Amino acid sequence: MADEKNKRMTTEEEEEMLKHQKERGLEDEVKEDVPPDNPPSQQSGEEEARERDVQKQKDEKQPLHHEEDK
Repeated sequence: MADEKNKRMTTEEEEEMLKHQKERGLEDEVKEDVPPDNPPSQQSGEEEARERDVQKQKDEKQPLHHEEDK
């Protein structure tokens, strides 16, 4: 029984050490800069293309003439 308690204490001590190592590891960790999915130049190009498409659709819009509406 003493041997079992000794094993348990060692495990608890190890868990405590791992917990402290994990906490310190987060502080010491060097974070890498993650690039965005699309570079800013590509994002602005996509936005301009979208605006052109919207403007084109507005210019092409024609009123619908149905006899039922008259």
